[in-house]
Order: sequence, then C-alpha cells, then structure tokens
Amino acid sequence: MDIVDSRDNPDGLLEAGYSSRGSSKRIDNGPSRGSGYPVKRNPTAGRPVFTAGDSTSAADKEEIGFDASKGSGQLSARSSRGSMGRTVKSDGESGNQKGRSCIFSILISVVLCCFLAEVILQGSVVMLWKQTDFSKNLRSSRSTIFGHVVEGPERYSLEYKLRFDPWRLKNSVLQRRPSTPNLWVIEQIFLRSPKLALVCSNLYVTPDSLYLITIAKGLQALGYEIQLFTFERGPMQKLWQEQGVPVEQLHSSPKGLYTDWSKFEGVIIGSLDAKHVFTSFLQEPFKGAIVIWIILEDTLGKRLNFYQREGQNQLVSEWKQVFARANVVIFPHYSSAMMHTLLDTGNYFVVPGSPKDIWDVKAYTKLHIREDVRKALGCSSTDIVLTIVGSPFTYKGIWREHAMIMQAVLSILDKNNHLHVKDGLTVKVNFIGSNTATKYAEVVQVMAKHLGFEDGMVHYFNDGTTDVIGLLWAADIVIYSALREEQEFPCILLQAVALERFLLVPNLTIIQDYIMDGSRSLFYPAGDLFTLSEKISAAISNYDIEEQAARETNLGHVMASLIHGVFGDYADLLESVLPFSSGTMLPKPMAEMSRLLPDDWEWKLLDLIDDFKIGDVLIEGSKTTSNLVLNIEKQSNLASNTTEDLVEEVNDYDILTDDDWNEQKALVFLDEMERREEEQIDERRELLHGTWEDVYKVVKKMERLQKTELHERDDGELERTGQPLCIYEPYYGLGASVFVHEDDPTYRGVSLIPRQRRSGHDDIDAASRLPLLNNTYYQEVLCEFGALFAIANRIDRIHKNSWIGFQSWRASARKVSLSVEAERNLRDSIKNTEHGNAFYFWGHTAEEESVQTIHGDFWSFCDLINNNSCRSVFTKAFKQMYGLPSSWSSLPPMPVDGGKWSTLHCWAMPTSSFLEFVMFSRIFVDALDSQLYAEHHDNGNCCLGVSEPEAKHCYCRLLELLVNVWAYHSARVMIYVDPKTGVMHEQHALDGRQGQIWIKFFMYSTLKAMDEDLAEEFDDGQIGSSKGRLWPQTGEVFWHGMFERERQAHINQRLEKKKKNKERLRRIQSRYRQKPLAGG
Repeated sequence: MDIVDSRDNPDGLLEAGYSSRGSSKRIDNGPSRGSGYPVKRNPTAGRPVFTAGDSTSAADKEEIGFDASKGSGQLSARSSRGSMGRTVKSDGESGNQKGRSCIFSILISVVLCCFLAEVILQGSVVMLWKQTDFSKNLRSSRSTIFGHVVEGPERYSLEYKLRFDPWRLKNSVLQRRPSTPNLWVIEQIFLRSPKLALVCSNLYVTPDSLYLITIAKGLQALGYEIQLFTFERGPMQKLWQEQGVPVEQLHSSPKGLYTDWSKFEGVIIGSLDAKHVFTSFLQEPFKGAIVIWIILEDTLGKRLNFYQREGQNQLVSEWKQVFARANVVIFPHYSSAMMHTLLDTGNYFVVPGSPKDIWDVKAYTKLHIREDVRKALGCSSTDIVLTIVGSPFTYKGIWREHAMIMQAVLSILDKNNHLHVKDGLTVKVNFIGSNTATKYAEVVQVMAKHLGFEDGMVHYFNDGTTDVIGLLWAADIVIYSALREEQEFPCILLQAVALERFLLVPNLTIIQDYIMDGSRSLFYPAGDLFTLSEKISAAISNYDIEEQAARETNLGHVMASLIHGVFGDYADLLESVLPFSSGTMLPKPMAEMSRLLPDDWEWKLLDLIDDFKIGDVLIEGSKTTSNLVLNIEKQSNLASNTTEDLVEEVNDYDILTDDDWNEQKALVFLDEMERREEEQIDERRELLHGTWEDVYKVVKKMERLQKTELHERDDGELERTGQPLCIYEPYYGLGASVFVHEDDPTYRGVSLIPRQRRSGHDDIDAASRLPLLNNTYYQEVLCEFGALFAIANRIDRIHKNSWIGFQSWRASARKVSLSVEAERNLRDSIKNTEHGNAFYFWGHTAEEESVQTIHGDFWSFCDLINNNSCRSVFTKAFKQMYGLPSSWSSLPPMPVDGGKWSTLHCWAMPTSSFLEFVMFSRIFVDALDSQLYAEHHDNGNCCLGVSEPEAKHCYCRLLELLVNVWAYHSARVMIYVDPKTGVMHEQHALDGRQGQIWIKFFMYSTLKAMDEDLAEEFDDGQIGSSKGRLWPQTGEVFWHGMFERERQAHINQRLEKKKKNKERLRRIQSRYRQKPLAGG
C-alpha cells in the first residue's frame, strides 16, 4: 500500500492509522499532515518512525521494511499476529500476485466505503471537515506532530489565528501621552495626590466587590486617592471605610447626578449595572472626563447575538452609544472582549485576572463533597480520571489535539502490565470543550471507538452546559491539550490549580510564566506524543493521589503572578490615560511598590464582615448576576409592543369611509363660502383714511405701551427687585445645571453654552449678551470669566441691584457654597454697610488639601496650578497693559501673612466696583490673549498647563485668581465669609497695606483713561478683532469723542427734521387753491 500524504486525504478520520486495541488488524494510511498521529517521517531516509502511541509490538516493528529505492516510497509490512503474512511488493512481481493485490485493494475499498457511508449519515465527517484546516502544508519534514509546530528556536511558537490587539487604543491614547518619568522631571512641588472616583452599583458581597477593593488597595499603595460612589449601600461599606476610602451614595434625578466629576483625574465604573451613570458623561461639562469601565461579567455579551438575530437594532445602538463614551473598556478575559465585539469602537482593553473563577471554586467546594461528585459521574474510588481541558475558543483542528491525547492514553493502556498500579485499575477520560456543535460528542466517540477504547471510557462535555468545576474536582489528573499560544493564563487551569489537581501542561510560554514544573504539575513538549505518553505514565505510576494534598501547591505562585500582572496593567494604563494636571502628585513607580502590593485577592477582608459566614458569602456571591440587561430588554420590548398596539388601533378604528370623505368635503366648501362673504362685506365698509404721520404716531405709541404698561415681568424678576444683592451662578452645560439654585430670588443662573438654559427658569444666555461666547474657543479658555463679561455688557438692562455676586457651579458641587445662615449674614452685612465698599468671598485657596502648605504664598500657589508659568505670563501681560519697559520684571506684591485668597469665583461686591474690576479685567485678558493666542489656538500648546484639560481651559486658572490682585491693590476691604456658619473675618488688613499696594496702577482714573484710549483706537480703526485684538469683543466700547459725535449727529438729525418740516409747510402754503365757484 502506498503512503498517502494528508494533503491527498481530505478525510480526517482515516489519517494517521487508527489501531483497534486487542485486534490483529491495522489500517495504515501513512503519516498525517503534521497531525500528531503515530507515524512520523524521518527527514533523512523517509522511514516511518513509530511513537509510543502505536499498538504494534516490537516484534511487529522488526518485520516492517521500507524500500526507498523508488520515488514512490512503497511500504511492506508483515503481521506476526496473523496466521498468514501478506507483502506488498514492487511492480516487477508476477501477475498472480498483482491480481491478489487488486482483489485485496477492492475489498479494502468496499469496507472503507461502507464505513464512510455510516459515518457521513451520522454527520461526523462533515463536522470534522468543517473543523479541519486542510489548506496548510507541512512546514518541516522533521518529526512533528502538528503542521503548525515550527522547528528551531521558535519550535513551539504556536500561532493563533484569532487574537485580541487593542491597536486603536494604543494609537489614539496610550502612545500620545507623555511618559510619567518626564512628568516627574517637570513637576517639583505637588498640591495633592491624584484623585480617582470609583463607581459601583451596590456594596453587596460579590466577586465584583472583591475585585474592586483589591484593585483599590493596590492603587492606594501607588499613591492614588480614591473616593467610592454607590447607588445602594451594603455590607462592604464598612470594609471600604476601613481601607481609608470615603463612601458617598449617589442620588439621581431626572436632570442628572449631583456629583462633580471634574475634580477627579479619572472615573472608574466598576460594574455593568452602573450604566445609568453615563447620563452625566454624555453632557457638558463632563464630556471630556476620563471614564474607565470595568465589565466583569458576560451577561450582555451572551445576549448580543440574540439582539442582532431578532433585529433589535435600537437596543444594540443604545449599548453601543454607552460603550463609545467610555475612554477605555476593561475586560478580565480576552474571550469576554471578543464576546462584546459588536459594541467595540476601538476602546477595548484586557487586564487578565478576576476572582470570579476562584470564588466559584470556593463556593462549589462548600456545597459539595468530592466523593459524591465522583459517584454522580460514575467513578469509583479505584478509578483514575483524566480530564482533558483546552482553549475557551473553538478552532479548526481541535479534534486532532483530542486524538493525540487519546493515542497517548491508549499507548499506556497497551503497556498496562508495565505500570506500577493497583490491580483492577480503570482509566476514564473526560474531555471538556467549548465546541457547541451537537455532533462533536459523537465525533469523539467515533474516534475513541476506532482507536480501541471500550464503551464508557471516553466522554465529551460542553463547558457551556456542564458542571465544569465538578468535572475538574472529580479528576485525578488534568491535562491541558491546547497547543496554541494563549494571550492569558487559561481560566480552567486556574480552577484546576485552586482545586489542587495534578496538572499535565504543554511548555507554552504563558503557562510557564505561572506554573512551576514539578510542583503538582509536569510539563510536556508541545506536540510531542511520545513524551506526553511518558509524562502521563509517570503521573499515574509515581504520584499517589491521596498524598498530593500534602505537597506544595501551585496556587500561591499562580495567584502572585496573576495579581502582580493585574496591578502592573492598571498602573501602566492609568499613567497613560489619566491627565495629571499641574500641582498633582504623580503615582509611584510600580517597580518600587511591587513588594507592598498584595499577592492574592483580599479574601481575608471577607472575614471582617459582621453577621456573615464565609461560606454563605461565597454561595450568595456566586449567584449574583446583572439584572440591568434583562430590565432594559423588558423596557424595550414593552415600548415596541405599545407601538404595535397603537398601529393596530389606528388600522382598526381610524379608517375613513366614502361617506366620511363626502361630509368632510361639504364642510370645507361651506367654510370657504362664509369666508368669501365676510371679505365682500369688509370691502363695502367705509374706511377712515389718515396720513402716514398719524400711522407713525400710533405705532410709536403702541411700542411705548408694550415696553412699559404691557410688559409682564416674571416672578423671579419681581422678587429680585428691591433686594440689595443678586448672585449669578455661571454653569457650563446641562450637566452642571443641577448644582444651580432653583426658586431662590437671590440667585440667577447664567448659561455659558448657547441654547442650553434650564427650562422653566429665567436664566441668562451669556452668548446672547456677549457674541464672543458663541466662539467655542473663547467659551473654553475663559470659562466662568465669560459670564462676568456678559453680565457687565450693558448691565443696566438686566441688573438693577446695588450689589452683585458670583458663585460658580463648582462651589455647590464641592459643598463650599453659601448656606442659608451664611447668606443671611452676608445680606445683613450689606444692608448695614458694616464694611463699606468691601469685597466678600467664601471660596478660598485652602479648600484643596495640599501636601505642602503653600496656600499663603499667592504667587507660589498661582505658579503651582499653572505649570510654574504664572509669574512670567502675568508679568508680560502686565507690561503690555501699562506700556512698561521691556526690562520691567516686578510683580504686584502679594503678602504672605497667613490670610486666605479667593478662588472658584465665589464673591460679592458693589455693582460699581464690579464694573471697575471688569474694566481692569478686559484690558488684562486682551494682553493675555495677544501673548498666548497664536501658540495655543494654532498648535494647541498652553504654557499654563501640562494636561489636555488644562490646555483646553488655558486662561481659566489664572483668571480665577485675578480678582485677588485687583481687590488687594485697589484698597478694597477683603472679608472672608465662612460658607457654613456665615462668620466673617477680614483678610490682609487694610491698615497693613500702606507702602505695599500699587494703587496708581489700579485706581479708577487710570483704568478709565486706559479704557478710553483703547476705545479711541478702536474708533479710529487702529485695533479690532480683524487685527487680532480681543478687547473690543469683551464689552462696550465708549469714549467721550464717541459721545460728542453721537450728540452732534442727534443735533444734525433734529435740524434736518426741522428743515424738512419748514419745506413741507412752504409747499403747503404755496399750493394753488381754486376759488369756490359759488362764492358768497
């Protein structure tokens, strides 16, 4: 019989010479295409080499000869077991022998055809055909088992066709960020630690909670400050607080969540059930917040194919919109990421590792007894159970790996008399796989039958419908059969290690990184059938199953490697994704802190939970699944059913008949006739005629009535009338509007984004009052300062109060806004004029918890939050404002006397003082913009910030402190109001400023003269927006020359009007009048 190469044999079942155990017959179709079967080619002579998987004895091998003198390479074989030997010879034999050979060939072909017909009817060959890749050729002629195994230094570098690679995330985020070592060089003084917000749906004891608290503890060791937000409290709250993590319960409303996410470097959402928190991140000002979403369960991934199959595209679009908003979506396994491929927008990232697998094992062992599990599977105490596990993916050729394992076990059974085992030993082989095809279990049985296994010895179990943990626990030896390189340590091996099972694993790189050879485990060369047989034999012969529990376990080493890998991935990801702003302490290097990190999930913390037993906790936690996915499905189905019912009602009851149409036409005709009759009557009426001047007077009179008598003022404006103080609250987008006061006449909202005012409120649209704010660039660089310019522009049209105040939405979000008591004290102080022309403020620099006490030093604090560039930028702008010489290097002195300085735009002052401050600010901002605009607008570089959010809001942090310089050097009394109690304290006493303040630069006459000079230049066309100057766009432009010109224009208009009236009277008087014909 000629040797048949696998490329000419498309039938996977007949490759590699299956042998029937205990029979004298052997079917040999030659070596398979690197498929791991008993015959291998020798690269030098082409001689078949039998491996340990052969059932042929040594005597049989001696009688097998190979004639390589001809290119066809014919094989002659004799069987010592049969009574007669047959030899296939060359073409030079006699005709009788050729005839006998033809007869035997025909008989063998008939037998094979009958066998194939039976198997095809069962669907087995079809399944194997689909799962086998016959397009590959042998890569090497040396002794290999699989064609995809490579010789040389990459011998076992097995390739996966399907791999997860976050290349989009790497290109868009991970590679564009500055490295942390560079930031360490830039930053020298730090204001605070980096802050992270951690959001979870509840605080119940679940694997997700254990995962998050372990990650949080590791991040705290790296220097992160964490705050936990939850929608529902639970037993884990005490554990979080004991770890130094403050816990805050989220309260949602139809308008959004009452949380300021902008104060955190990033937000980590720790569960799928916390999806509704994304409503905040889809609106300004939180659209730019860094959101990292950790999805630890596959509930949604298992439903996506159903949605697509059922045509529920709206449901898929809803989930995809939420997934797209997250900057990074983290999965604990690569298989989980691939299950959610339908929602991938290029932001997926995998951090391998989760306590769910170990949690399930611990819960299972609490509920079951191993002897009972073995009995349920039909295994006695004397049986040795071999459980074969593999990759979580189904790929072509997986059946060849299973066939290799069966042949390795079969060779051991053939040599059973050489094994040092107990009498009556029975070996059972259980395969666990992810192949969901219903026929694959039959395929395994067909292979086992033709290899010679007895009925009941080999079973196949689908991991999706089978008690996998029970099968692993019942096993004595667990063999990992997949010979392809995985991207993570297989979860099923991790469960086997946790169950303290003995392992036989291939020497793949990912497995060698976690498991030590010889410690409850043995390695075998990937694809080497002979060595695998020896390892299985050694495991059965030399390892007593009952004594394995006393041996060293792999679990500690595996978990230490796994946990350190998780912490390392999170540390690298956060350093790459988070925008570390100026003054923020950078996280500590992972290499320095690795010894302080835990080596396992924080199981010991579960023992600290009151009124809970560890067994009950594990069992209850293993049953917890996400209900959000199913609830959203129900709502979607209910909405679609309601729509269908409405359509059916319209179709059933709203169909018009011919009589209905005729009646409708008659009604329309009657209405048209009545309209025409009314028009004809109106035409016959006597009309009163008048001059155009009379019509003009009537129109003007009606306009005056509309402006005065007919103007209906809303309740808020009426309530504010007569009050001494009105506080304006600027907010940036609807996401921040939840922090603005409602139904309080003292406060009034100011929307900084056009057409995003709160409905039902009399908020001011800043862009409609100041067109500059329609420009998105200046919306972002000015922040709340744009609201000051908008209110000051023609202020008498909206502000009628003697005092004015501002309070940023961030003050309410950070709980430093005025309380009712403080507001009352401030109002009383203003009414009683206790401090005269004072400057009251309640948001101060020491609100931030700093690492170093630098808040008293104003310029150091300003430098710290502005990338160490505050002094230089302020000096340049100050010199440009006042036309100072280029050698000028002095700054307005700010005392270091322990007093507080204003931040967050939380202050109040007289309206006249406010207009004076705006006059100064407009000139300063114009100088600042002319200095930074070109580099920032064109290149995106801002010297006042290091992170992207800081560069986006370039001027904001400097302008936030500008009011302190003006108030101090313009000799205003500075009063700090405690926002909680309302107690007032004077800061930087006015008496101590003598000789320190630069009054000549900040006095009203100086600023007024500068303002008029700029207005005159603009009036003459010397400056303007077309010439790159911002000042004309930030408010009113006026000087006395413009007043005189307008006055002269008004006089000229009146003179022209008088002249026209005289000419009209002269024409009337000179008009010819006909004398009456019947004169008296």
